[in-house]
Amino acid sequence: MNGRSISADRLGEELALLVESAADRAILLLDPDGVILSWNRGGELLTGWSREEIVGQHVDRLYAAKDAEAGAATSELATAAERGTSRRESWRVRKGGSEFLADVSTVALRNADGSLRGYGQSMVDVTSRKAAEQMLVNSESHVRSILATVPSAMIVIDERGAILSFSAAAERLFGYAGADVIG
Repeated sequence: MNGRSISADRLGEELALLVESAADRAILLLDPDGVILSWNRGGELLTGWSREEIVGQHVDRLYAAKDAEAGAATSELATAAERGTSRRESWRVRKGGSEFLADVSTVALRNADGSLRGYGQSMVDVTSRKAAEQMLVNSESHVRSILATVPSAMIVIDERGAILSFSAAAERLFGYAGADVIG
């Protein structure tokens, strides 16, 4: 240690500033029953619900209707209580009813005696990232299907001359399996 430390009060203030300034994610505290106790600016920006509208509501208010009806919120909290944490991607709802795919981390908060105090939760919208990943997968599948069916030999190389893909016709023409020459 460098001899520097801050008081517990100051640490609490600093952490509150950190949570409130996180505009790219919702950070919330829940009581042991899943009722929302706190809501940051990121939660307002992400979902459209103000602090006044959402604090006091059960967290299942943020779940897609089918997931809320199926008890997904209760299940997620139970997993966090049992394991200490829970992380999953699930569909969540904005104030206007639109849905978004969220990466949600839930942490069980415990008292010194081990009893459940509540939960901390962080939620990030990953809809755009997942859509881009799916487009890449679809594009790769499309290229593979072209390489498998193109009648002429086709070899794709990178800027260093390393072979990236080798068509079925190239395999027949040159007598090498793609797996043997790629890279």
